[in-house]
Amino acid sequence: MRERQDFVFSRCARVNEKASLNFHFGFCWHTAHSRRCIHVSCLVFLLSFGGIGNFSRMHGQDKPTEVNRLADSVFNMKRVSKVRLKISPQEWARLQPGSDVNWDINQAFKRVVEDAEGGRDFRAAPDKRPGLAGYMGVDHQYGSADITFNGKEIKNVGVRYKGNGTFWLGHEAGKYSFKIDFGEYVEGQEFSGLKKINFNNCVTDPSMLREALSYELFRRANVPSARTGWAELEVQVGEQQPARKMGLYLVVEQVDKRFLKRVYGSSQGLLVKPSHFGTFPYLGTDWSAYESALVPKTKPRPELAERLIAFSRLLNEADDQTFESEIEHYLDMNEFLSFLAVNVLLSNLDSFLAGAQNYYAYLDPQTEKLQFLPWDLDISFGEFSMVGTAATRRNLSINHPEVGEGSNLLIERILSVPRFREAYQDRLRELLETEFSEANWIQLIRTESEFIEPYVAEQGRGAAARFQAAVGRVPSAEMPNPLEYFVEERRRSILDQLDGRSDGDRVQYNAPVLPVEFWTTLLWSLLALMIGLLLNFAAWIWGIVAGARNHWVWCLANILFYPLSLLIFGLCIDRRAGLRAAIMTLLAVFVMVAVIWGSVVSLRSFG
Repeated sequence: MRERQDFVFSRCARVNEKASLNFHFGFCWHTAHSRRCIHVSCLVFLLSFGGIGNFSRMHGQDKPTEVNRLADSVFNMKRVSKVRLKISPQEWARLQPGSDVNWDINQAFKRVVEDAEGGRDFRAAPDKRPGLAGYMGVDHQYGSADITFNGKEIKNVGVRYKGNGTFWLGHEAGKYSFKIDFGEYVEGQEFSGLKKINFNNCVTDPSMLREALSYELFRRANVPSARTGWAELEVQVGEQQPARKMGLYLVVEQVDKRFLKRVYGSSQGLLVKPSHFGTFPYLGTDWSAYESALVPKTKPRPELAERLIAFSRLLNEADDQTFESEIEHYLDMNEFLSFLAVNVLLSNLDSFLAGAQNYYAYLDPQTEKLQFLPWDLDISFGEFSMVGTAATRRNLSINHPEVGEGSNLLIERILSVPRFREAYQDRLRELLETEFSEANWIQLIRTESEFIEPYVAEQGRGAAARFQAAVGRVPSAEMPNPLEYFVEERRRSILDQLDGRSDGDRVQYNAPVLPVEFWTTLLWSLLALMIGLLLNFAAWIWGIVAGARNHWVWCLANILFYPLSLLIFGLCIDRRAGLRAAIMTLLAVFVMVAVIWGSVVSLRSFG
């Protein structure tokens, strides 16, 4: 068992480097051909964290009911829950990716690029799941399992893998993320007032803290965000097999109707999780045209659907004067500026800043205004290596934080209005002086890192050293933005920009970085080509000598018209003198053709 643990977590440590190369090659190729970097019109995810001791601040209408107290025991950053999944081999097989899944992520990225450049939905087909995994042919399926949570067993729950990029990384690392649906098979079944819950593998983050810290910082800025907790997860497949320790997971609250009731007191609004290349596109007056792009998570009332369509039209078609005068009727500006400010403080670029995905939007029926909420924060703290460099991500522009010019129309239009830009900069300065002061920010990192370090250290050889490097103040090639170092440098950059001493750096998706496999294939191709050339050179010399033994004309012909003249000479004119040379020529030509054809096919597979 211990050997299995070491295997899983050593793969977790290595997979991020491999993923970064593949992601650069596949995803970032797009920006070399188009400035419309992948941006999905997603509006916001309603997530909230309440009542987690001193670690969480409540937003909205959390009431101290027994159900909330039970949930607080789950979403408790000062406790590591013990969780076991018990599942039959037959049900476990239902979770596994199908044989038709294409694990070549570069191929998936090529199709993503095509849809991005066409301004289409971020999904391979209407019947496929949104996001990268759908392009790979992944369709996560539920299986039935029993789950034991801190000694309390809940039977017959739905369990499936989750995620897109983290699903691929989890496959590489041998540590998947999971989604649990307590009511998938038993109608109305809940646990601690929850219908669904998520176990995130944190495989992109050796500190395992970026996502948890980011959610906490959003909450401190009064942006509704999902609650989080920690869990050590075991999976037992079959009665006869021992449970397999999967390690430490971040438990994340599901954004659903229960979340909405907890935060807003009602779930009657319109919650969407967009999956479209383009920030809230205007697609006409028919709501059905928006469903694939915006992916509604609640059934929209007609008046709310019309309201969201009107917002999209205002954003995309209104002149500047009309936009400035009317946008606050549709958008909760104070909440949006806080949401934007925290994303910018964290340099959280795989997010709304890229205009692609990883956020939700909720249209509150009481205020008739949109609120934006964060989601999927595992590569915050300047770690989205597909964009810019470690240095430019630390120095991200506060006035142009979007990834690539034209990638996020809402940010650009909001910050082009002087009074909105001033309010946003005031919010940044306020946060830097309060919750994001260096003392508060560093203390939060140290408090949480001290708590989880013993659990991380159990996750295989080298885990403790990687953890220390990831949370400290000393950058390296492997860890260019360790948490404390990032905090110091990011604060300095933002203060310099607010005080007019710097403009910061605008970022875009990087030019392609070819994976190691490409260079390996190229090296072997060149070596094979050299061997083919040597064989042909030897056959050419042999043919010249053989031709000279017959007549100087054939000697000259074999010099000038190799290989055709040598084959004619050796097979038809003088078999005694030239047959062996002709056979050698056939072999050499065959090798050369095979090498060239094989090399072209192999290298073209990399795009």
